[in-house]
Amino acid sequence: MRSSRAYTVCRYWILVVLSVSTVFPFFWMFSSSLKPLREVYTWPPTLIPRELHLSNFREAFERSNFIRALINSSLYTGGCIALYVPISLLAAFGFAKYRFKGDSLLFMLVLAAVMIPIEAVIVPLFGLLLRMRWVGTLQGLVIPRVVEPFGIFLLRQHFKTIPDDLLDAARIDGCSELGILWRVMLPLSLPPLAVIVVFMFIWRWNELLWPLVIGGNAIRTIQPAIALFKYERFVEWNLLMALCAIAVIPVLVLFFTLQRYFVEGVVKSGLKF
Repeated sequence: MRSSRAYTVCRYWILVVLSVSTVFPFFWMFSSSLKPLREVYTWPPTLIPRELHLSNFREAFERSNFIRALINSSLYTGGCIALYVPISLLAAFGFAKYRFKGDSLLFMLVLAAVMIPIEAVIVPLFGLLLRMRWVGTLQGLVIPRVVEPFGIFLLRQHFKTIPDDLLDAARIDGCSELGILWRVMLPLSLPPLAVIVVFMFIWRWNELLWPLVIGGNAIRTIQPAIALFKYERFVEWNLLMALCAIAVIPVLVLFFTLQRYFVEGVVKSGLKF
């Protein structure tokens, strides 16, 4: 009986520690965004600002043209998701439900692309986009970044769990192959779709290197705008945190909107973090 109670207390303490360690960075971010710069560098640090400086948000917005950066990030992220989802659906459907010569080798090549970081290919891609005159344009920013092997892999594994008899029944009823994907497979795939949408949103919304190199000042997104407050030997943490506090809101809204499907998709797919 005592061991059971001790186990329960220990479990709750671990949950409390994990919860605090998760929430504290957000609290520190919002707290720092309201402090004057001299208080940010004060030692020992203060958890609650001695004086509230809401003007940090106005100054950070004006100096970084943050509204324009928010619009650019929304177009970049939304464009990537709008193309990423149908491409992943079609590719995963083909790999899961059709057999053709070399399908396994082709799928392995797709998965192998995971091991190639963007840093390894950004120079030749920049040269290609420069010749196409796509540097500093929205299409140059979006189109090279719409394919991710993760979505194809996750949806393929899910599609393989759907019985082929269901597809055969739809074919007998006169449904086309694209109709099967739209009317049969898609309604059964909302949890994994939520997972790949949330991940794609986080990846593109928080991306720094690609928008910095390809978008430049013409299409400056959120992360390059935030980086404006980092200098070689000095960081304006209060202004930087003010922009971070705004930038994190869309991510939280999307996550809590799709939370039910996201959790179900993670559990069913067996993803580990």
